[in-house]
Amino acid sequence: MSLSLGSPMQRVARLFCVLALFELVSLWPSRAEEPSDYSGEVPASLRGPFIFEPDVVVALDCAQHSACDGPLNFRTLIEAKARKYEELGQKNPFLLGIAEPIQRTLATDLNELTTKADAKDFQLHTEFLTDPGSRIELVGVINRMDRQFITDPSLTPAQRGCGEISVIYRFSYDLANGRKSRLPVTMNIVFPALPGDTHGGAIICQGVAERWVGELARPAGRTPTQKVEDLLDTGSGPLALIKGEDMLRIEINAQVYRKPAGVV
Repeated sequence: MSLSLGSPMQRVARLFCVLALFELVSLWPSRAEEPSDYSGEVPASLRGPFIFEPDVVVALDCAQHSACDGPLNFRTLIEAKARKYEELGQKNPFLLGIAEPIQRTLATDLNELTTKADAKDFQLHTEFLTDPGSRIELVGVINRMDRQFITDPSLTPAQRGCGEISVIYRFSYDLANGRKSRLPVTMNIVFPALPGDTHGGAIICQGVAERWVGELARPAGRTPTQKVEDLLDTGSGPLALIKGEDMLRIEINAQVYRKPAGVV
């Protein structure tokens, strides 16, 4: 399912749900399960323009664990986008008016699966987005500045020629009875690589790319805290340019139907 969040807010791009036949495979340990003991450096041959180290990702998502208000926390980002259009105050970000098209489209697609494919017993619940037990967890950031074919009219020519940055999340649930697990759902929040506010032209596409190249060139052995500080450095950090106001699209990939093994 892909939702365009350009202005005006009700301009909806093509929306669809993806029916997957296999389990979603994740490279990241789940915060809804046992914590990871991974602490090694990524080999130089495997480094690329992406952020996925668990300790770094957790800090970007929930800088203050009690408030969970990190700079890339989904609620933090979507509230920054919604602030121009509505009053805030919803505990669940999917209850914001800006997110209503997401709820409506997902419910329509799931209900259609129920009626047309008779998938009543083993499908994803239609209200998983707003269920009090649902959790949204940041799992990584990917540089997609190679995607320079975007024609979204809400972007400037310079933005359309600079590609995108994808911020990836997954869903889990944490129930009152103590049960915790992942949901077979991932969400991609797409931002233009070149921010809307270029500080009067001081920020250009080449400068954005140089921030990512500079991050890749930093020495190994930094602590997670040092990595986060470098990533968010206003003068050189590649993630310092990601602002909720620039949120462009929301893409949801879900395994909406799964029949357990042994069920005929």
